[in-house]
Amino acid sequence: MSQSKGTFLVILSAIFFSTEAIFSKLAYTSGVNFLSTITFRSAFVSLLLLAVMLLINQGLKVPKASWKLLGLLMVIFNTIGTCLFKAIEILPASLAILFFYSFPAFTCLFDYLIKGEKLSRTKLLALVLAFCGLTLLHFSSIGRLPLLGVFFAFSAALANSLFMVLSPLLLQKVHELTVTFWLFISGAVFYLIIGGVTGSLAYDLPIQGWIYLILLSVISTAAANITLIYGLGVVGSTTAAIVQTLEPVVTAVLAFLVFDERLHGWQVLGAILIVTAVLIPHLKWGVKAVNLHEVK
Repeated sequence: MSQSKGTFLVILSAIFFSTEAIFSKLAYTSGVNFLSTITFRSAFVSLLLLAVMLLINQGLKVPKASWKLLGLLMVIFNTIGTCLFKAIEILPASLAILFFYSFPAFTCLFDYLIKGEKLSRTKLLALVLAFCGLTLLHFSSIGRLPLLGVFFAFSAALANSLFMVLSPLLLQKVHELTVTFWLFISGAVFYLIIGGVTGSLAYDLPIQGWIYLILLSVISTAAANITLIYGLGVVGSTTAAIVQTLEPVVTAVLAFLVFDERLHGWQVLGAILIVTAVLIPHLKWGVKAVNLHEVK
């Protein structure tokens, strides 16, 4: 595959990922509750990934020694999904994704705390900018945003940062599609159990709700992850990381077009600082790039 095709796949992936908050919000507004949304999304994506893996003859086997780490990643992965989808339910879609997208900067911090990687001036600058951006988003939204939604979005970002640090240890030994399948199937099983215990899982959903769930599963999740996996293998993590900064920007544009959501005053500056913080570590004058491949 050529470099241009690889770049196109990564751009396509960023656009696909940017629709996640939109389709989730549309599902919620059509009458689908949180648990039904995240359960059926996990189940549909698992089936789609299984079909793709059978088509390309990719195995499901995970080495016995890797199951402990995979189990830990399953817990972190489902924490990310739970917190992010609750944040999207509570907050405006654009702000939920902007709070979440502070995770690349915090990944640098976890790399330092867990792996002992050096915190360069570039990474420190990214952390400072991300913190300032989050502060502006938070304090400019006091009285307008539910603090519970902010808590869920920020928790998802921190959990995803930890996922970003630990997942490469597994991806060195197991194919990305295999790992992604097991992560989503674990989510489907977990949420089905929760739904069965609480009785919160609804099957008699409106047709419109089912359509949004299918779009969320096919476009925002399965297609987004598959195009990123194959594009990343061609262009490398640095280019992919830069291109992926399109996601919060496209989400904000789509949220404006679909929901008439607008960023106001200091929120605009906060958003710019967060996107800049994501971009800085991947510029040529920066140090080794953070791999921005997140499975959501």
